[in-house]
Amino acid sequence: MARRLTPNAPAQFAQDTRGSVAMLFSFSLLAILLAVGAAVDYGHATKIRGQMLGALDSAALIAAKQISMGETDTARINALARAQYDANFRVSKDSEVETTSFVVVPDFDESTVSVTSEIEVPTFFMALAGLNDLPVSSTATAAIDGTRVEVAMMIDLTGSMGDWASGSSQPKVKDLEKASKSLVETLLPAGTDVNGKVRIAIAPFSEGVNPGSYLTAVSGVAKPDTKCVVERTGTAAASDAAPADAPVPLAPVKKMDGSFYCLSRTIQPLTDDRTTLISALTSLPTGGYTAGHIGSAWAQYLLSPKWASLFPADNRPSAYGSDVQKIAILMTDGLYNTYYDISTTKNYKTAVHNQASASASAATAICSAMKANGVVVYTIGFDLTGASGESAKKTLKACASTVDGELAFFDAANGAELLAAYGEIANQILNLRLSS
Repeated sequence: MARRLTPNAPAQFAQDTRGSVAMLFSFSLLAILLAVGAAVDYGHATKIRGQMLGALDSAALIAAKQISMGETDTARINALARAQYDANFRVSKDSEVETTSFVVVPDFDESTVSVTSEIEVPTFFMALAGLNDLPVSSTATAAIDGTRVEVAMMIDLTGSMGDWASGSSQPKVKDLEKASKSLVETLLPAGTDVNGKVRIAIAPFSEGVNPGSYLTAVSGVAKPDTKCVVERTGTAAASDAAPADAPVPLAPVKKMDGSFYCLSRTIQPLTDDRTTLISALTSLPTGGYTAGHIGSAWAQYLLSPKWASLFPADNRPSAYGSDVQKIAILMTDGLYNTYYDISTTKNYKTAVHNQASASASAATAICSAMKANGVVVYTIGFDLTGASGESAKKTLKACASTVDGELAFFDAANGAELLAAYGEIANQILNLRLSS
């Protein structure tokens, strides 16, 4: 049947707005979707910018540190900063984020270095409107720090360091070698002349410490019958008094339960010679019990200006309170369990071990003395398990300084965590206060 037009049909057709309303709604919906999509794209870009800022901070720090250590080759400074930036600016493998500009600008008048990066972040929703990328840029600035650094590393070479940590494929001492070398390589980069601004000492210990060629000078004994020394007692127990004023006792030839284990690896006084330090941390021997307080004492001695005359000019510790930051890093994999009190033994020939309480108390007293002299103390527990491990952690926590509001104690369960601990300490040592 044919439809009939009413007399008012033309007017009704002219007034019918249902189609235009639908079109307006479609356009409005599209605009709303684009606005929401733009917010999503901008949110994603903001997240990427945050990651970039962290990488820029790290790059600015490494550039500033290189300049502070005497590096003047701008190409090398740029390369090191860019490598640090790339290592820390990690986005998804599928991401097409591109760094379009990376500029390092030292300002020697203001003693700062600025690093600026520009990136392009691909869009998803805004690409529908023809905007395929969002440009993002930022700058980080770090102060060029002229402060010198002296670091003493106490390393545990006791018998248990020859064991394997849980889940490890090698002895713990090999994990220690890798981790401690990484700190040296970070603080003393290859090809950089630090000119004495960063120096590192090493204090290996087990049942005692082997001072090497300094044995007679520290013990006061012209013809010693052992190569190792143990702890000082009395008023000198926690002191950094010079050995001329308070000689360090020779180790006993025998203990109550057998022969004394004298570590073959000797101390390494402060040096900026990277090759010497790497060699001193290679093929480390292990054996004996854990006299952690003796290792702690030698970290103290190697940083003490009172011991300066003992060493050659290039190895002498600087004065306390000068423009130098002194840092002790104390690492162990077990409970401090050996103490001698050599003053009570006849002719230094016999002594006891299994004295955890005495060793721990002596260690914390030494740490307190170091901190009182402005030394920052970091402590690292490696593979500390069970009740004895908890006791060891208690001692290490008591020894540790507070750095930026956090206790400078690291609890490493395995080799990977030990490497991370040394890496974090190295970064904190390098860390300069960002000026913006």
